[in-house]
Amino acid sequence: LSTVRNRIIEDKDWFLGTVNMVWVAKLILWWFIKRGLGTVLKSHGFDQHSEEEIQHIVDGDLECFSTLLGENLYLFGDKPSSYDAALFSFTANIIYGVNPTSWPYILIRDKYPNLMRYTERLKNEIWNDWDKLLDK
Repeated sequence: LSTVRNRIIEDKDWFLGTVNMVWVAKLILWWFIKRGLGTVLKSHGFDQHSEEEIQHIVDGDLECFSTLLGENLYLFGDKPSSYDAALFSFTANIIYGVNPTSWPYILIRDKYPNLMRYTERLKNEIWNDWDKLLDK
């Protein structure tokens, strides 16, 4: 949720720049998404935390995953598992789904390079047509 919060609320202009609509439709879409997201964030307790606390929580999560992974190819063995899919979904959201100048991206890039390499490697292994699919 912190990545979605960053993408929609903290970096509104970048998010709206990724949407291919006229500006009025973009603003209406953003308002509806923000309103719904606010309800979800509140139900998960995110409205109880400051920006610094949220960044600290995300840093702790990434540190745990980074330590668990180490320099291994996968989390638990020499083949990817559902745990790798879950971790990939989290890290790919940060690496490919937010503005490259945002704090989640900078955090994972600068502090957890093994997670960057892991995510890029899994993307290339499992979704070698990733860029082609995104262009559709």
